[in-house]
Amino acid sequence: MNTLVKVMSGGQPGVERIALEVAKEIGITTGGWAPPRFITRDGVDYTLRTMFNLSDMITPRASFNMSLLMQKLRNVEFASATVMIDIGEKESRNIINRFEDDAFLVVPDSTREFTAVDMIAFIMVNRVVCLNILGSRKTLVTQAYKDRIRALLRNVFATVKHLSLTYEDLD
Repeated sequence: MNTLVKVMSGGQPGVERIALEVAKEIGITTGGWAPPRFITRDGVDYTLRTMFNLSDMITPRASFNMSLLMQKLRNVEFASATVMIDIGEKESRNIINRFEDDAFLVVPDSTREFTAVDMIAFIMVNRVVCLNILGSRKTLVTQAYKDRIRALLRNVFATVKHLSLTYEDLD
């Protein structure tokens, strides 16, 4: 049985950073592409390289927003599947339209109670080995929001890892 072995993201503050932190905590390898020189909305963050194995994407003469888009698209391209959490409909539709053959799950509202079940089923049914997490571009997120996302991803990653280990015995 395929097992989720890697979680990718661009490492931007909020959902993407939390995904990397939780994956590492659960024992899942992390990685992905970050904007040039590891620039985030909060400034330069070299822990994306040292702690989470991200590579910075060289985008000569591109604006910060263009670099973010290029880095997001590269992560989508390299992942088995992508989960988009709290991303606007227009942005998520644009990304999905570029990669029609890829597996996507759009979680428009992370406050839904059954979101964890949806994500777990999506990962297991699609036999996702490398999962990319795209997060909201919201710059002002509350601690309560971060805590909710952390709990959601901890539940998803731990459950998928447990199910993968359990079902390996059946193969």
